[in-house]
Amino acid sequence: MAAPTAPYLARVRAAYPELAISSARVVETESQFNDVLVVNEEIVLRFPRNKVAASALTREVAVLRGLQGRLPLPVSNPTLTGYDAATGAIDWMSYALLPGEPLWSEELDALDKADRRQIALQLAGFLHAFHTLPPTEVAPELHARDEGQFWAGLFAAFRAEVFSFMRPAARGEVDALGDAILAELERTTPTPVLIHGDFGGGNILYDPATLRLTGVIDFGGVAVGNPAVDIAALSCYGEPFLAIGAPAYPGIAMLLPRARRYRATFALQQALWALRDGDEAAFEDGISVYR
Repeated sequence: MAAPTAPYLARVRAAYPELAISSARVVETESQFNDVLVVNEEIVLRFPRNKVAASALTREVAVLRGLQGRLPLPVSNPTLTGYDAATGAIDWMSYALLPGEPLWSEELDALDKADRRQIALQLAGFLHAFHTLPPTEVAPELHARDEGQFWAGLFAAFRAEVFSFMRPAARGEVDALGDAILAELERTTPTPVLIHGDFGGGNILYDPATLRLTGVIDFGGVAVGNPAVDIAALSCYGEPFLAIGAPAYPGIAMLLPRARRYRATFALQQALWALRDGDEAAFEDGISVYR
């Protein structure tokens, strides 16, 4: 059930009493990290649901401001921001509503071959442009994360928090996957680049009338890390779709083996974040294959 708008609007009015609000609605999304409102059908407000999302907000705002005008597709441009009175940190953000609807797999599958090709090339081209931007120019405060530490920590969290809900054989499979990812990182670590961190259908917008992409949103997971993370997310549309877009992203095929392993963690990541956030439906959806 949609959360009421009043508590969110009270925070906005406290920071911007001059803002005239004629309408407000909660957007039902599959995001586990933010509650989203649309005000006056022209402003998007994002409120983090948990400490992880809240800690990422300041970083996201800085990165989005640094990305303006540098990519082949529009991205959100932060305007109004609210601050936590106790810490001084940003605790909500807003930006102009980008047109379009989420490009879920079902919508993509309904398109003809030519339109799918066009979108595949656009998405691969966007990722290539994004991954090749110098991180120090976009957001100098971002530092490359330690990939080994990141993945070791993630699998440790799986074992500590999620394994008790899984059948024994599935635990063994996840342990083997974690060992393979860490062993590969010990052999070779890709050059870190700017990554979106959640490059899925809910954050890719398109116009159903023109069948053109209209923007990319929700950079809450932005980091300087392994480009295969974003390739893994894009490959959820199917590896044949990824192959169609390959001409727009030189070297994408070399990232695919690693991306397959990362993609295999997505359901568990969903279950982990949902468990921490108390989202029972999202948890069951993520953990179901491991029961």
